Amino acid sequence: MRSKGLERAALIILILLSLLCVVPLILVVTSSFTSEKALYLYGYSLFPSEISLDAYRYLLTSKDQLLRAYLLSFVVTFAGTACSILITTLLAYPLSKPELPGRGFFSFFIFFTMLFNGGLIPTYLVYSQTFHIKDTIWALIVPGLLMNGFSVILVRTYLTTNIPREILDAGEIDGASISFFNTSSETSCVRYNKGIASEYLKYLNEMKEDFGLDYDIRVSTLSRFPDVFTTEEEEPDEDQIWGEFEPVMRKALEEIRQTREREGEDLRRDLLGKLDELKEEVGFIEKRSPEIMENYRNRLTERVREMLNDAAIDESRIVTEVTIFSDKVCVDEELTRLKSHIDSMRKELEKGGAVGRKLDFIAQEMNREANTTLSKANDILTSDSAIEIKTGIEKIREQIQNIE
Repeated sequence: MRSKGLERAALIILILLSLLCVVPLILVVTSSFTSEKALYLYGYSLFPSEISLDAYRYLLTSKDQLLRAYLLSFVVTFAGTACSILITTLLAYPLSKPELPGRGFFSFFIFFTMLFNGGLIPTYLVYSQTFHIKDTIWALIVPGLLMNGFSVILVRTYLTTNIPREILDAGEIDGASISFFNTSSETSCVRYNKGIASEYLKYLNEMKEDFGLDYDIRVSTLSRFPDVFTTEEEEPDEDQIWGEFEPVMRKALEEIRQTREREGEDLRRDLLGKLDELKEEVGFIEKRSPEIMENYRNRLTERVREMLNDAAIDESRIVTEVTIFSDKVCVDEELTRLKSHIDSMRKELEKGGAVGRKLDFIAQEMNREANTTLSKANDILTSDSAIEIKTGIEKIREQIQNIE
């Protein structure tokens, strides 16, 4: 009864809070039917003192201004939000990488801006006197372009915790590199060094004046001086090279992707087949266990009967010995866990994605259960089946190493 009373009280409080949330909306609607004079004299009220439709008449007669206001709001909201998300993500992504040099310093620097900000007056001075965007639309858009420390930390945390490292590792190709060699003979060009030629000519004129020599300098003479003409390798046009190389690279990457998908599907089918084989061996051991107990009971009874020369046999003693033996060789728990691991691995394979590490962990648990089963086996058929299980698990673990 007490819990129901508390639930009713909580429900009443929530209803009252919900009604309070509706009050501002009702106040806006009722104010729209109040004249401007009444609002000035009496303020806002849930019950208008004077009904007026002037606000709606103004909307109908000023449609252009209303549409312009909505368009301006849309542009400012879209531009500010889109640019803010872009800039925030571009900064948060590298900060989510542990290997980034100076990651701690930059993270602290961003966090520091959350503790101390410039305030309204310095912000106004920056916008009006530094950026000179006072009374312009940019005064509404620029704040959305600026970095928000809290948003950066939030996006960085999301990228760190919600994007598995395996996905990023799967996008890497070990040993891939691109090399460009231009074997064309047309890459060399002649450069005329006007500055060096001018220096030579100036000093030759000085020599003529100093020593009274004849002026016999010609173009052919000046061109033979060192470094007036030089041969240089022309820098390749990277945009042109990339334009020719990009389609080939995209085609190669697409073929790699398709090949990996085919390999992944083949691995999945192979692993599922091996799991079916393991389950068959587990089922055989489960069926074999009662037969082992029955055979042991029969052998024990025959041995006791031979020793007692057909005298009365104490059945309770036989049952006790069989129970003790059963406790030593019982593998029901191991087989149950082994079947559970097989089902878990099957679900992960069917789910897909970056499951390599998880499958490796499940295989380790399966191997542990198989070792225990083999250690308890005292029957040749059970031992052979347990060995087959261990062999199958090892094959599965080898295949898992090829899965990311």
